[in-house]
Amino acid sequence: MAVSIRSRGTLMSSRFLLRHPLVLALHAALASNFAFAADIEAQLAPGDGFVVNSQSGTVVRLRINDDGSVVIPGLPASAGEEQFLCFDTATGQLGQCAVLPTGATGATGPAGATGPAGSTGATGLQGQTGATGAAGATGPAGGAGSTGATGAPGPTGAVGAAGSTGATGATGAGVTGPQGPTGAVGAAGPTGATGATGAGVTGPQGPTGAIGAAGPTGATGAGVTGPQGPAGAIGPTGPTGAGATGATGAIGPTGVTGPAGVTGATGVVSTVSYAGALPGSIAGSSTNFVFIGPTATVTLAAGQRMTGTLVALMGLAVGNPNQSIDYGICYQQPPGALNTFQTYLTTTVTAVARTPYTATSTAAPGAGTYTVGYCVRNGGNAITSNDWLNGYIMITN
Repeated sequence: MAVSIRSRGTLMSSRFLLRHPLVLALHAALASNFAFAADIEAQLAPGDGFVVNSQSGTVVRLRINDDGSVVIPGLPASAGEEQFLCFDTATGQLGQCAVLPTGATGATGPAGATGPAGSTGATGLQGQTGATGAAGATGPAGGAGSTGATGAPGPTGAVGAAGSTGATGATGAGVTGPQGPTGAVGAAGPTGATGATGAGVTGPQGPTGAIGAAGPTGATGAGVTGPQGPAGAIGPTGPTGAGATGATGAIGPTGVTGPAGVTGATGVVSTVSYAGALPGSIAGSSTNFVFIGPTATVTLAAGQRMTGTLVALMGLAVGNPNQSIDYGICYQQPPGALNTFQTYLTTTVTAVARTPYTATSTAAPGAGTYTVGYCVRNGGNAITSNDWLNGYIMITN
């Protein structure tokens, strides 16, 4: 093979790299970090090709034939990529496809098998019987039969005696012609509307069946009853006194009125109500409790306590995965840390819908002034679908 290579001596630079195997192969064969070859020309002898082999020289990586066809033997076994590679039909330049090629629409597949027939629905109520239809028109009358032949005249009677006139001969009995054919049957009239359903009375309920025989009684358990303890001995009855009942003594003088008792505790001292919007976003990735929504300042005397219920309506934005949060009622003496009343609850917040999360608890931290409110510890993503907070805190003795 005779190959001549000429270089114009300028530094080669890559404007872009495509991930398609053909471009990667061309780039690997013709460029390196410090190769001087802006244009490399290879003139092939007739019938020869330009070949790039592997480092061992045993595997052909790229071959350009004398007729301009390009062969990359490794393409059939390479991993699939997400782009198509196209070439300019005028210049042969390779590049991304401006419009992805689309194959012809495949033939319509055969129709799927017919599914099983659904179960038969319940029989509907019978409709009312329609009114009787009008009678059909009478068919045309049949044609009149032909007239029968005239009978022969009877014989002339003999001349009677001068006295009586002879009897008149019988009238000839001509045969009656046959009856004409019956006329065609007229067309049937329309079917009348269905008549009303008969209002038959429901028959009486049949008698109740006889009660079945009782099943056999189960066997008695085999537990052993413990022995009864011995009864204690009854002591002797003392003798009845025989003396007479004494007279009722006189009523003694009224005693001096004692001092007034100490006033008892008054119970509920005051009540603080809560009603307000939650923040649009509750920050995530937190390891500490934070107040959300409105808070209140509460002052306790010695021996008093706080008891309350607060409800917050929270949720995640659509598309976020479910996550766990801790929540409860907290108090704080600024600038100190937040403390939960007794403990906190752990729940799962979802993106399905906003959910009310209720905290009810009590605390007696001692005399002092405190900031009190609903608190959350959110170690997950930000909670961004929030609505409202309401509830109350009572101060009691």
